[in-house]
Amino acid sequence: PGLTCLTGFFKNGHEIRLIRQDGSIVHRWPLKFSGLFRNLEHIKPASDIPTGEWDVSVHGSECLPDGSVIFNFIYKGGARVDRCGKVLWAIPQMTHHSVTRSMDGGYWIPSARRIERASAYEKLEVPYLEDTILKVSADGAVRQELSVVEILAKNNLEGYIYRRGLSGDLTHLNDIQELDAGPPASFPQFAAGDLV
Repeated sequence: PGLTCLTGFFKNGHEIRLIRQDGSIVHRWPLKFSGLFRNLEHIKPASDIPTGEWDVSVHGSECLPDGSVIFNFIYKGGARVDRCGKVLWAIPQMTHHSVTRSMDGGYWIPSARRIERASAYEKLEVPYLEDTILKVSADGAVRQELSVVEILAKNNLEGYIYRRGLSGDLTHLNDIQELDAGPPASFPQFAAGDLV
Protein backbone atom coordinates (compact mmCIF):
# COMPACT_ATOMS: atom_id res chain seq x y z
CA PRO A 1 0.00 0.00 0.00
CA GLY A 2 1.08 3.56 -0.62
CA LEU A 3 2.63 5.46 -3.49
CA THR A 4 5.05 4.22 -6.14
CA CYS A 5 7.65 6.30 -7.96
CA LEU A 6 8.30 5.15 -11.53
CA THR A 7 10.31 6.40 -14.48
CA GLY A 8 9.79 6.00 -18.20
CA PHE A 9 9.43 7.51 -21.63
CA PHE A 10 5.77 8.36 -21.92
CA LYS A 11 3.72 9.99 -24.68
CA ASN A 12 5.30 13.41 -24.28
CA GLY A 13 8.83 12.39 -23.25
CA HIS A 14 10.77 11.34 -20.17
CA GLU A 15 8.90 11.54 -16.90
CA ILE A 16 9.06 10.47 -13.33
CA ARG A 17 5.60 9.75 -11.99
CA LEU A 18 4.28 9.26 -8.49
CA ILE A 19 1.27 6.94 -8.74
CA ARG A 20 -1.32 5.38 -6.44
CA GLN A 21 -1.99 1.65 -6.24
CA ASP A 22 -4.79 1.95 -8.80
CA GLY A 23 -2.37 3.57 -11.31
CA SER A 24 -3.75 7.10 -11.03
CA ILE A 25 -1.12 9.83 -11.12
CA VAL A 26 -0.47 11.91 -8.01
CA HIS A 27 2.35 13.98 -9.53
CA ARG A 28 4.59 13.98 -12.60
CA TRP A 29 7.99 15.47 -13.29
CA PRO A 30 8.62 15.95 -17.04
CA LEU A 31 12.39 15.69 -17.70
CA LYS A 32 14.55 16.99 -20.53
CA PHE A 33 18.20 16.11 -20.96
CA SER A 34 18.86 18.98 -23.35
CA GLY A 35 19.95 22.07 -21.47
CA LEU A 36 20.74 20.18 -18.25
CA PHE A 37 24.52 20.62 -18.57
CA ARG A 38 26.55 23.57 -19.88
CA ASN A 39 28.77 21.22 -21.84
CA LEU A 40 28.85 17.48 -22.37
CA GLU A 41 32.60 16.86 -22.17
CA HIS A 42 32.07 14.49 -19.23
CA ILE A 43 30.44 11.89 -21.52
CA LYS A 44 33.01 9.48 -22.94
CA PRO A 45 33.46 8.44 -25.67
CA ALA A 46 32.22 11.53 -27.50
CA SER A 47 30.18 9.25 -29.77
CA ASP A 48 27.92 8.58 -26.72
CA ILE A 49 26.87 12.24 -26.49
CA PRO A 50 23.10 12.30 -27.11
CA THR A 51 21.79 14.00 -30.21
CA GLY A 52 18.24 14.19 -28.85
CA GLU A 53 15.89 13.13 -26.08
CA TRP A 54 15.50 9.65 -27.61
CA ASP A 55 19.22 8.97 -27.00
CA VAL A 56 18.95 9.02 -23.19
CA SER A 57 16.99 7.16 -20.54
CA VAL A 58 16.26 7.78 -16.88
CA HIS A 59 17.83 5.09 -14.76
CA GLY A 60 17.62 5.38 -11.00
CA SER A 61 15.59 7.91 -9.06
CA GLU A 62 14.64 8.91 -5.54
CA CYS A 63 11.46 10.84 -4.73
CA LEU A 64 11.96 13.06 -1.68
CA PRO A 65 9.49 14.27 0.97
CA ASP A 66 9.78 17.93 -0.17
CA GLY A 67 8.44 17.00 -3.62
CA SER A 68 11.81 17.06 -5.35
CA VAL A 69 13.36 14.10 -7.12
CA ILE A 70 16.94 13.00 -7.80
CA PHE A 71 17.58 10.91 -10.92
CA ASN A 72 20.20 9.74 -13.40
CA PHE A 73 20.20 9.86 -17.16
CA ILE A 74 22.16 6.61 -17.49
CA TYR A 75 25.87 7.30 -18.12
CA LYS A 76 25.01 10.91 -19.00
CA GLY A 77 24.64 12.72 -15.64
CA GLY A 78 22.50 13.14 -12.56
CA ALA A 79 20.26 15.93 -11.34
CA ARG A 80 17.75 17.08 -8.75
CA VAL A 81 14.59 18.93 -9.73
CA ASP A 82 12.06 20.53 -7.41
CA ARG A 83 8.34 19.69 -7.31
CA CYS A 84 7.74 22.02 -10.28
CA GLY A 85 10.58 20.54 -12.37
CA LYS A 86 13.08 23.39 -11.84
CA VAL A 87 16.67 22.09 -11.85
CA LEU A 88 18.18 22.53 -8.38
CA TRP A 89 21.54 20.97 -9.27
CA ALA A 90 23.20 18.74 -11.84
CA ILE A 91 26.21 16.42 -11.66
CA PRO A 92 28.24 16.40 -14.90
CA GLN A 93 29.58 12.88 -14.47
CA MET A 94 28.62 9.55 -16.00
CA THR A 95 26.18 8.64 -13.22
CA HIS A 96 24.04 5.54 -13.57
CA HIS A 97 21.68 3.12 -11.86
CA SER A 98 20.53 3.74 -8.27
CA VAL A 99 20.24 6.79 -6.03
CA THR A 100 20.40 5.85 -2.33
CA ARG A 101 20.14 8.10 0.70
CA SER A 102 23.06 8.06 3.12
CA MET A 103 22.75 8.27 6.88
CA ASP A 104 24.10 11.85 6.94
CA GLY A 105 21.49 13.22 4.53
CA GLY A 106 23.50 12.96 1.33
CA TYR A 107 23.29 10.32 -1.39
CA TRP A 108 25.30 7.43 -2.81
CA ILE A 109 25.25 7.34 -6.61
CA PRO A 110 27.14 5.00 -8.95
CA SER A 111 29.20 6.69 -11.63
CA ALA A 112 31.81 5.66 -14.17
CA ARG A 113 34.82 7.06 -15.89
CA ARG A 114 36.27 5.84 -19.14
CA ILE A 115 39.95 4.93 -18.92
CA GLU A 116 41.42 5.48 -22.38
CA ARG A 117 45.14 5.64 -21.73
CA ALA A 118 47.56 3.46 -19.78
CA SER A 119 45.89 1.93 -16.75
CA ALA A 120 47.37 1.61 -13.27
CA TYR A 121 46.46 -2.08 -13.63
CA GLU A 122 48.73 -3.45 -16.36
CA LYS A 123 46.55 -6.47 -17.16
CA LEU A 124 43.61 -4.27 -18.13
CA GLU A 125 43.21 -3.32 -21.76
CA VAL A 126 42.08 0.20 -22.55
CA PRO A 127 39.53 1.50 -23.11
CA TYR A 128 37.40 0.32 -20.18
CA LEU A 129 34.78 1.70 -17.82
CA GLU A 130 35.87 2.12 -14.22
CA ASP A 131 32.91 2.21 -11.87
CA THR A 132 33.10 4.75 -9.08
CA ILE A 133 31.01 5.41 -5.98
CA LEU A 134 29.98 9.04 -5.54
CA LYS A 135 29.11 10.55 -2.17
CA VAL A 136 26.89 13.52 -3.04
CA SER A 137 25.73 16.11 -0.51
CA ALA A 138 22.10 17.22 -0.27
CA ASP A 139 23.03 20.36 -2.24
CA GLY A 140 24.55 18.34 -5.11
CA ALA A 141 28.27 18.66 -4.35
CA VAL A 142 30.36 15.55 -5.00
CA ARG A 143 32.15 15.09 -1.66
CA GLN A 144 33.91 11.81 -2.40
CA GLU A 145 34.59 9.51 -5.35
CA LEU A 146 35.81 5.96 -4.75
CA SER A 147 37.10 3.66 -7.50
CA VAL A 148 35.56 0.17 -7.33
CA VAL A 149 38.60 -1.27 -9.14
CA GLU A 150 40.93 0.36 -6.60
CA ILE A 151 38.85 -0.90 -3.66
CA LEU A 152 39.00 -4.47 -5.00
CA ALA A 153 42.75 -4.26 -5.72
CA LYS A 154 43.56 -2.84 -2.26
CA ASN A 155 41.65 -5.70 -0.64
CA ASN A 156 43.40 -8.48 -2.61
CA LEU A 157 40.23 -9.12 -4.63
CA GLU A 158 41.69 -8.48 -8.10
CA GLY A 159 40.11 -11.70 -9.35
CA TYR A 160 36.76 -9.90 -9.27
CA ILE A 161 38.16 -7.18 -11.54
CA TYR A 162 39.21 -9.66 -14.24
CA ARG A 163 36.33 -12.11 -14.12
CA ARG A 164 34.29 -10.13 -16.71
CA GLY A 165 37.28 -9.77 -19.04
CA LEU A 166 40.18 -7.37 -19.38
CA SER A 167 38.35 -4.45 -21.01
CA GLY A 168 34.90 -2.93 -21.35
CA ASP A 169 32.48 -3.01 -18.40
CA LEU A 170 34.61 -4.57 -15.63
CA THR A 171 32.48 -4.43 -12.47
CA HIS A 172 29.00 -3.24 -13.49
CA LEU A 173 27.98 -1.49 -10.29
CA ASN A 174 24.19 -1.29 -9.93
CA ASP A 175 23.48 -0.29 -6.34
CA ILE A 176 25.14 1.10 -3.23
CA GLN A 177 23.68 0.48 0.21
CA GLU A 178 25.00 1.88 3.48
CA LEU A 179 24.71 -0.38 6.51
CA ASP A 180 22.61 1.65 8.93
CA ALA A 181 22.58 -0.64 11.95
CA GLY A 182 24.93 -3.05 13.65
CA PRO A 183 25.48 -6.12 11.48
CA PRO A 184 24.42 -9.56 12.65
CA ALA A 185 26.87 -11.22 15.04
CA SER A 186 27.75 -13.72 12.31
CA PHE A 187 29.44 -10.87 10.34
CA PRO A 188 31.80 -9.16 12.82
CA GLN A 189 33.90 -7.72 9.97
CA PHE A 190 31.11 -5.26 9.04
CA ALA A 191 30.08 -2.07 10.85
CA ALA A 192 27.41 0.60 10.53
CA GLY A 193 28.39 2.98 7.75
CA ASP A 194 30.09 0.31 5.63
CA LEU A 195 29.00 0.20 2.00
CA VAL A 196 27.56 -2.88 0.30
